[in-house]
Amino acid sequence: MEQAGQSAVPEPGSQPPPAPLILYSFYRSSCAWRVRNALELKGVKYEYRAVNIFDKEQKTEDFVRLNTLQQVPVLVVDNGRTIGESVAILEYLEEVYPEPRLLPSSPYDRAIVRQLVEIINSGTQPLQNLRVLLLVVELGGDAERTMWARDAIARGFGGFEDIIRRTAGIYCYGDQITLADVVLIPQLFGARLYGVNLDAFPTIQRVEAALLKHPAFITAHADNQPDTPPKHSAAAGQK
Repeated sequence: MEQAGQSAVPEPGSQPPPAPLILYSFYRSSCAWRVRNALELKGVKYEYRAVNIFDKEQKTEDFVRLNTLQQVPVLVVDNGRTIGESVAILEYLEEVYPEPRLLPSSPYDRAIVRQLVEIINSGTQPLQNLRVLLLVVELGGDAERTMWARDAIARGFGGFEDIIRRTAGIYCYGDQITLADVVLIPQLFGARLYGVNLDAFPTIQRVEAALLKHPAFITAHADNQPDTPPKHSAAAGQK
């Protein structure tokens, strides 16, 4: 019999299993794609909820309650708490699900991987996302849109290539997949959309070829999502 002031000890296995994570995603969103890569690499189960950016579903009242910036990805974790911004989500996943590691063990190596992440996250993708490119069209026309995006991606890839030329093994940083690889693949999708000449980036192309053989990257690919249109292919573009 339970004594006064004491809590009953639950029987082993009596606690309900934790609810799976919920990822609000759009198949062509490069930022959501990064998170899918990490979830698949870590073997974390999650529920996929599609948000059609082209149909402006991110502007609905229900979604704005999740993220006032009206952007994907959004990750719903325990007790309905939400996390936005892809790199914040990646860092959360690395702390809560530490295996396999996506950051190296030494402080210096972790810093360089994070530098690579930020070259894409801060120095490349924001300059060619949909919102920016629509403003470029308003100011200079559709031809300027392609030129702007191509220049932004090529400049970012130049910095990325310069580092991984020295650090790469099979992948961007040695022979273990890191967050640098997680963010690279979606950005290559955008590079091809805007006609970036990738011949100048041989190390990036070599790493990409290795990553695209990995089951996690295959599962997370834009071609393979629940909301991917039947006739979609990677050449069609991204957010």
